[in-house]
Amino acid sequence: MSDILTKNSIPVYIINLVERKERREHILGQFKEYPEFSPQIFTAENHTIGSFGLLRTFEKILLIAKVENHDYFIIAEDDHCFTKNYKKNYIYSIIKQAKGVNADIVSGGISSFETGVCISDNLFWLNKFTGAQFLIINRKFIETFFLESFNTSDRLDLFISRLSSKIFTIYPFISMQSFFGYSDATPEIMQGNIDVKELFLNTEQKLDKFMYIKDYYEKFN
Repeated sequence: MSDILTKNSIPVYIINLVERKERREHILGQFKEYPEFSPQIFTAENHTIGSFGLLRTFEKILLIAKVENHDYFIIAEDDHCFTKNYKKNYIYSIIKQAKGVNADIVSGGISSFETGVCISDNLFWLNKFTGAQFLIINRKFIETFFLESFNTSDRLDLFISRLSSKIFTIYPFISMQSFFGYSDATPEIMQGNIDVKELFLNTEQKLDKFMYIKDYYEKFN
């Protein structure tokens, strides 16, 4: 078993459809300046229902990651974009925090959540979230994923939200989604009814308020 904190680079499995060349160029560019990551393109399963194809692809990557025996690894969609909050080698600090709270998954940034609890200056616990473009995954979650079957009505982010009570997001966000004018996995975005950037910004602002309240009441302790 590899110890991620002593390795030179962190494995990143990037989900990309063969025909999405512009997305492939974009995502490889995102990791170009960060040698702490070891990105590899994983060809996505093409399905008439994009969200189902994404789940099938995610499943295949987990099986490979299990064989490769990484303690922690990252699965990224090809629309992931680093925010200004990500600094070189910051990922090691995030993983250290993830170990400290026994996290199954730590998201780099989310587009919505149902309930969030601030547990540190940089981590929020979540019970339900959307936005799966950058997920730091603990290898023990692999077995959890296969405890329940998914179907064509499931979405990756909501499906894994059901499976685990140990999901967190890093704060401030280090990842958001770029919009290419279409979405293979989310019909609302594909129809142009949602501003992707605004989703992430609005969600982060909600967490800002939670953090403000936490800091305010800590003054009285």
